[in-house]
Parts: sequence; C-alpha cells; structure tokens
Amino acid sequence: MIEGSKFKADQVCNNTNQEMRRIAAKYVYPLSSTEPIKNGYVELEDDGTIIACGASDSVADEAEYYDGAIVPGFVNCH
Repeated sequence: MIEGSKFKADQVCNNTNQEMRRIAAKYVYPLSSTEPIKNGYVELEDDGTIIACGASDSVADEAEYYDGAIVPGFVNCH
C-alpha cells in the first residue's frame, strides 16, 4: 500500500454488497509500475477508492471502455 493513500494494487474486490465501477482503457498507468498496462482496467468502490487494476481479458466485454489512457491524478510523493 502506498503511504497516505487508499490505493491497494494487489487487493481484489470480493464484496458483492458494495457498488463497484470498472473503467477500462487502451492504456492504464498504475502507480505500482513505470510501464503501462495495455487494454487495462481500474475497479473503484462507490466512494472512488481504487480497489484493483490489471489487464482486461476482453475489451469487447467491458461496459465502459475508452480509446485513451487512465493515469494517476494528484499523487502526494512526500
């Protein structure tokens, strides 16, 4: 876990009682790597907390897919 944030790169969503949004894009730039994930996704809780990210098995099956990039917003690096 990154200090001071709610991002957990290895956490998997397994709580079916909670709302979740999954956004996919041609490229995802996670904080845990310097390389982008091609055809990646980001899963969010209803409050916006990132709970998972990774490579999509099939972009055709993604409900919300963008022909662009998902990048980190404001990151406190100190």
